[in-house]
Parts: sequence; C-alpha cells; structure tokens
Amino acid sequence: MQTKNLFYSVILGVLPFLMNAQDYKLQFQNDICDCMVQKAEENKMGKNPMLLYQLCFQEKLPTYVPNIDAEITATEQREIYAEGQRIREELKFSFYSELIGTCDFYYQEVEATRETNFSTLKKIGENSDYYNLVNQALAMQPTASNYVKRGQVYFGKENFLKAKADLSKALTINENERGAKILLAWTYEKMNKYASAIELLETLDDQKRNQEIQLLIAIQQRKMGGKLPIVKPSTTPSDVPSKAPEKKDDLKKLFKLD
Repeated sequence: MQTKNLFYSVILGVLPFLMNAQDYKLQFQNDICDCMVQKAEENKMGKNPMLLYQLCFQEKLPTYVPNIDAEITATEQREIYAEGQRIREELKFSFYSELIGTCDFYYQEVEATRETNFSTLKKIGENSDYYNLVNQALAMQPTASNYVKRGQVYFGKENFLKAKADLSKALTINENERGAKILLAWTYEKMNKYASAIELLETLDDQKRNQEIQLLIAIQQRKMGGKLPIVKPSTTPSDVPSKAPEKKDDLKKLFKLD
C-alpha cells in the first residue's frame, strides 16, 4: 500500500510539470497579448501591432527561459546554445502569426492596419484618370503587369469579380507574378472565400519561411471560424492558376504592385 501511495505521489508531483511543459507556449502568448494591451493603453509605441509584438516578446521571454531550456536535447555546450537560439527564433517566428488566433487585440489591430491600406487602394480606384491610363496601357500591351494594375484598380473599386478576373489573367500570363497572387488572395478574402485564399497563399514557394504570408494564412483561418490545420493541396484550386516558383519579395506588394 505504501509503495502504491508513493507511486501516485510521484505521478501527481510530475503531472503539473508535464502540463506546464505543454502549456507554456499558450501562456507565453497570453502574456504577450496582455503586454501589448497594456502598452497600447499607456500609449507606448502607439498601437502598431508589429512593434508591440516585438517589444512584448522580448519583455516576456525571460520568464520562459526555463521552459525553453527544458526542451534542449543537446549535451555539448556549443550545441546547447545553438539549439536554445533555434527554439527562441522559432517561437518568435510562429507567435507572429499564431497570436492572430489567440489574441483579440493583436488580430483587431492587424486588421485595422490592413483596412488603412485598403483605404489607400480605394483612393486609387476612385482615380478615373489613372483607370483610363491603365486601360490604354493594357490595350497596347496586354502584359501580366498591366493586368495586375487594372486588377488593383478594380480591387480599390470593390469590384472583386473583375479584380479576380484580371489578377487570374495576369497569373495565366506570368505564373511568377507574386504580387498578383497576394492581391488575388486578398480578393478571395473580401469575397469570403477564405479556403481559396489559403490555398493560393500556400502556393508561394517561401510561405513557410515568410512571417507575413503566415500572418495572412492565420487571418483566413480565424475568419473561417478558428485556427484550422493547414493541409498543403496536392492540386491547385480550380479557380486559381497553377503554381510555379516566384521571386522573393515582401508584403509591400499588397499595396504597390509595380
């Protein structure tokens, strides 16, 4: 009986540690979220979600160093340091997008930033002179770049069906047009076709290494009703041009597609 009681005592003593080891990443994210809310209320760094994230990740990291160290499997000092750095960088990378699903403040501020950028595109859509120039350029040179420019205008006009048509045409002409893919994914999002947006974003060859693309995927997942597992499609969606390697670029192409 004493042996049995000792066994249960050991299990009960170890169980909280095991649970903490599994739960610390979510708690880490919650702490970052609370930190961002607090600093925004104190008007530190404004409400820029990216700057707040960087600041709060660094501020809350020391609390979780023991959890990170517990994950290290290396035995030699140099390898221990390298593995610890890798874990830290992976956390910083993954939390950037995962917070979309766990932190309402972060999600709302990211969306507010995107809506500001959408307002800029709306102004482009309202410029009839620019629209006429783009149409003339497209009539003379029906290139992928010119289809993207007109698709951008239609997007700004909130004519998402015409934007989808022009951006899809651009990708038919040039499968490497990264900006067209990102803007087309945003078009799908505006049309509430979140699964199509995710599939298209996943065709970007660097999507697993690109924080901004992972952020966009996480936004689609949240709008679908929660954080869902991402399954890389074996074929491209029927209404999306086939994938091909793209040139590396940053998310600025969302707003400047030249």
